Amino acid sequence: MKKAIGIVVSILVVTCVAAMILYYIRASKAEQQYVHRNSAAILALAVDDLLIDNLGSLMSARSKQGSSNDSLTKTLLQDIWNAGIDIPARIYLYSLPEDSHSYYSVQKINDQAQWDTFLQKYKLETETSADGTAIHLSKNIALLQSGDKILFRLALRDSSSPSFTAEVLQQEDNWLQIRQLNAVKKLPKQDHLSYWTLDSKLSIQAHIHNDKTEIQGSWQLDRALPKGQYEARAFNANDIALLFWSQLPISSVPLLTEALSNFSNTATGGDKTSSQLRYMDLLVRQQTVSQQDTIITYDYDEDFNSVETSAIQEIQVPMIESVWQGDSTFAQQLPDKMFYKFKKEVNGRHIFLSTDANPHKDIKFAKKDALLGLVMDFNYWPSTWLIQPFKSLQQQALKANIKITTKDEKIMEIKGELRYKPILH
Repeated sequence: MKKAIGIVVSILVVTCVAAMILYYIRASKAEQQYVHRNSAAILALAVDDLLIDNLGSLMSARSKQGSSNDSLTKTLLQDIWNAGIDIPARIYLYSLPEDSHSYYSVQKINDQAQWDTFLQKYKLETETSADGTAIHLSKNIALLQSGDKILFRLALRDSSSPSFTAEVLQQEDNWLQIRQLNAVKKLPKQDHLSYWTLDSKLSIQAHIHNDKTEIQGSWQLDRALPKGQYEARAFNANDIALLFWSQLPISSVPLLTEALSNFSNTATGGDKTSSQLRYMDLLVRQQTVSQQDTIITYDYDEDFNSVETSAIQEIQVPMIESVWQGDSTFAQQLPDKMFYKFKKEVNGRHIFLSTDANPHKDIKFAKKDALLGLVMDFNYWPSTWLIQPFKSLQQQALKANIKITTKDEKIMEIKGELRYKPILH
């Protein structure tokens, strides 16, 4: 009996040691991935750590019978795993200064025959030239193959980059291994999902569990943060789908300035008016309100001439409110329509926008410990917005709570949590 126990223990020890050796070999090999010498930001996914830390959930899910959709997903993942591509322990993607909305990753083909079988099975579109082969998966995902190397491109929106050519893969001077980049730049501690800019101004890490994701990070501004007690509008609605507030100068929030520029003539960056804005918020509720919209249709008269006709119809839109702190000049620059019509009213330095024609304008402020906050609850997502991917997020009952607080006069600390139904259930 003792001998049998000894054999079992020995096997377990050898297995654990072999697993640890394999883990560190794969981790070391992952650091040999290439990124562009001029990378602006890095996005890293820790494949091995993510699987190991969620091993219990994976084993539990495997014991349960999945749906046909789950089976299709499982088959696709298995095919990708066996497609002849080297899948490293940690996958690194980089973005370039001229195209911040696209991320690239250079990987290696280990088995060309398996890769060709994968392409044929899924009937992927390919274009072959002297420099290599272009493969189109979707409007957001594309690949370029040159020899045994593949350049993956993930575009977060429609964008293009002159650097996305097969010829780039052949220009060895463009590439640095990620471990060489680590020696040049002091990179942040990494987690399951990590993002950081190479200028060290922003870093975010996410630790992913089966039913929640914990977020933390650091954000450095070019200018000193506002001092004093922070305040934000007090909200008493109990059907809040989205709540966002910020006391940062508008020029410090690029996504906000970009959104404004798309809907109005609001200047960004160095504009004196926008740089003085110290507060804004956005509230979206599940409740809907009625608005009238003009629908234009085209018909033909007896002589087959095109005739334009218009009709007014009543539509239901989400209850959306937004308060901005600014002067009368900025109030004129804010648009009256952003997808929906907004009623605009100015009360001193506060500009109030609402999709409701008769809104409650009793604006009260309360003390906050955060400069910027984001709260989302897809349980209250407006029914008129239930299209993909929002429908899936509501099915997962996603809730998000993210806050940004001051760490020192120019550095902010990011903390947050996403909660959802167990992904594997």
